[in-house]
Amino acid sequence: KNTNSSSSTQSSLPDGATTGENNTQFRCEVCGERFTNEENRNIHRSGHYNNPFRR
Repeated sequence: KNTNSSSSTQSSLPDGATTGENNTQFRCEVCGERFTNEENRNIHRSGHYNNPFRR
């Protein structure tokens, strides 16, 4: 039985990742907005090109 609750929390973070506010290493090349993970940046970035409401 594992009673160390911190091990499961820490293992969910990738190596070198922190939970600080300034850990924004993924930048949108279009507008410069910064994100804490690559997937969120990619989703955001796709909106620059695939926005059906853009004129």
